[in-house]
Amino acid sequence: MAHTIGGYDYKFMTEVPEDLVCSLCHYPFKNPLQIEACGHKFCKECYEQTKDHAETNSLELCCPLDRQKIDTMRVFVDKSDERKVLSLKVKCQNFGDDCSWTGELREALDHEKKCCNIELTVNKLFTTKLQQVLNRLAELEIKVKCHEEKDVEKDQQIENLKTQVENQRKQIENLNKQFENQAKQTKESNTKIENQNKELEKVARNIDKKSSEVQSKRQKFECKMCYMKYSIFNFVSLTHCQCSICFECYADFLKATLENKHIRDLHCPSCEKPKILNGLPNYFEHIEQQIIHMIKKKVLNPEIQDIFLTKLRDFSLESEPNFRWCAHCQEGFLWENGNILKMYCVNCYNATCFGCKEKWDDDHEGLSCEQYKQWKIDNDDNLQNAAVNNILNNASLKCPKCKLEFQLARGGCLHFICTSCKHQFCSGCAKTFYKKEEKCEEFEECHGKGFHAHHPRNCYAYLRDNDIKELRTLLDLGKVEYPKEVPDNRKDEAVIACNVMLFNQVTNQDEPCGKGVLEDSAGLCELHYKEHLSIMIYENRIDPIAICTIDQITVLYTREHINIPGQLTDENDATYLERLREITPTEIPLHNQENAIPLLIP
Repeated sequence: MAHTIGGYDYKFMTEVPEDLVCSLCHYPFKNPLQIEACGHKFCKECYEQTKDHAETNSLELCCPLDRQKIDTMRVFVDKSDERKVLSLKVKCQNFGDDCSWTGELREALDHEKKCCNIELTVNKLFTTKLQQVLNRLAELEIKVKCHEEKDVEKDQQIENLKTQVENQRKQIENLNKQFENQAKQTKESNTKIENQNKELEKVARNIDKKSSEVQSKRQKFECKMCYMKYSIFNFVSLTHCQCSICFECYADFLKATLENKHIRDLHCPSCEKPKILNGLPNYFEHIEQQIIHMIKKKVLNPEIQDIFLTKLRDFSLESEPNFRWCAHCQEGFLWENGNILKMYCVNCYNATCFGCKEKWDDDHEGLSCEQYKQWKIDNDDNLQNAAVNNILNNASLKCPKCKLEFQLARGGCLHFICTSCKHQFCSGCAKTFYKKEEKCEEFEECHGKGFHAHHPRNCYAYLRDNDIKELRTLLDLGKVEYPKEVPDNRKDEAVIACNVMLFNQVTNQDEPCGKGVLEDSAGLCELHYKEHLSIMIYENRIDPIAICTIDQITVLYTREHINIPGQLTDENDATYLERLREITPTEIPLHNQENAIPLLIP
């Protein structure tokens, strides 16, 4: 769209302010109009040209600057800017030749009528500008001609390059044919070399038999498993350690591990390295190549490779949320219909519950896993005892990594190792235990720190150091009721002793604790009553900061790698402690709750 000048084309005495210049013609406003919707301003003639262009081309009338729709009824004359423009100082169009007049723009309009030479001056200026345009046009024509000549040269260069590319393509085709011929020759040569190697192996074995005296003088190494000494050629190359394991011992180890253990146990049989198999690229590929080599040597049966591949597949799928083991034949598979609890094994075609991970019972049909569990308790005459019910409902622990559920035995420490995925975590708060060689996902500062876990401050790992009075205080602050009286099913006992079942590592059986109970401790000993109160605090997300001392809060900030706020000069210890208790829950909030140790009593 050709755009004519809508503003004032004058010689101004000073630089015109930017807010008085039209954004379309780039001249000072002439009869300025303002669009109410966006606030942009234009000369009246510039606006009319924009409006005519939109109507002619059946376009929506929009602001040329921000493309907002313009309501023609809400466009008004900006008298303020018009007065400002007319107040600007200008020179006569004929200034310097026959006229020296200067004044405001509003006076220039009258002056032009009186200035006799204004038309001559305008014609002169027009002629000068026209000549400049013609000169510029001639220069552009010369440049266009030069570019056309260069384009011809480039076209010729392109044709030459195309010819070179075609020649190179033909050369490549010839080279490919030569390569194929050489590959055939190489294959034939390799076959000959393999045959020669077989002959050489036979010769070498004969030489070994005839040179037993020479072999005895060679250096021998001791196997870490059988303690026999062999030549270096009789040992297996391990990827993550320098342990010496002979070929036969390593083959026996692979066979026993694959047939009886988890695939993650395929580490060095001596030093048990590497410890972490998930993050080691190509580790299992190396193991597979060793198995294939031993099968070729007829040290292992081919079935071992099938077992290895099956266990490797299952190990890779264990992290999938829809992966399940069959409760009948222990076949692993992915069950995509997670909303359907009854799943069928692809191997034995028997049914297993997707949620319970147990053999399917027809009574489970139409019931959720929790409803089915309660139904079993309500309908089993052997499970009517309230205490036993509570154990069945609560005495379980779920691995936070592979989600495998365990029956929990009392008497051990909080450090728990999953028997399936070997994940190590706290049974009180499910936080991960990190070893020295593992990267701590909580803080970078913990690198190389050693075996540790980042328990929340309301975990039993910390609360067990408090006395019963302090734990009861926290429950009172959280408005949580806690047990004091002996359960009704135990009041008839002659001697009330703690009956929490503990695992005896000597007899390998669960036995009652048997320790004496305290008054108002719900029939539990001091240790187990404190444990019970601590678990209630954790399950109800009660913050123990209310009973923490300044030293304990300082340790808390140190564990989180945060600088503790300092004590003010006019602040005593009591006021400082109160301030720390107030700001710490915001600075160091409690961790997200996960599965914890189940309660000890109903």
